[in-house]
Amino acid sequence: MMEPKAMMVLTRESIEKMLQQGGSASWKLNEKRAHRYSYLICVRNNQGNKEGVEPNGQAFLIAKIKDIVQSPNPQYRDRHMITFDQYAEIQIGDVWKGWRNPVYYDVSLNNLGVDMSELNFSENLAETEEHESPQSYENFKRDMSQGLTIEEAKEGLAKTFSVDVHAVEITIRG
Repeated sequence: MMEPKAMMVLTRESIEKMLQQGGSASWKLNEKRAHRYSYLICVRNNQGNKEGVEPNGQAFLIAKIKDIVQSPNPQYRDRHMITFDQYAEIQIGDVWKGWRNPVYYDVSLNNLGVDMSELNFSENLAETEEHESPQSYENFKRDMSQGLTIEEAKEGLAKTFSVDVHAVEITIRG
C-alpha cells in the first residue's frame, strides 16, 4: 500500500481554535500543490505569543484534509485555510528543522514515525454542523453606512467561528 501524502505547517494556533474555525488558516501556499495531500501535520510554533502549550517544533496534530479554501480572514484574502473534518492528537518532538517557509510539503509519515493504524481520529464537530463556508464572505454584501449593532456583530461572529452567540463577547473602548 502506498504511503499517504502529507504536508506540514508551523503554527501558533491551538487545537481548539482550529476546530472552531474548521481548519488551519491563513497560509500563503501553492494551492494546486496543497490539493495533492491527504493529511496535514501541525507543528507547534511557540515563539512569542502562542495559543498551544506544546514544545516548539513538536508535531501535535494530524488531520485528514477536507479542502483548501480562501482564508476567512478579510485581511488575508491572498491566503488559504486548510480545512479538515477528522483529526488525531499526536506528540512527535523536534520535527521542525528550521525551514524558512512555515508550510512544508512532501512529508513522509513513515519517516516521522506515524503509524496510521494506531491513530484514533475524532470528528471535527464544527465541520459537521451546518455553517457557511469560509468562501461565503465574498457573497456577503451589506451597506455599512448605517453601522452595525452589537447583536448583529455577535451573531455574525458566532456564525463565522461556529460557536454559540452567547460565547461571543465584544469590548468597545473609546
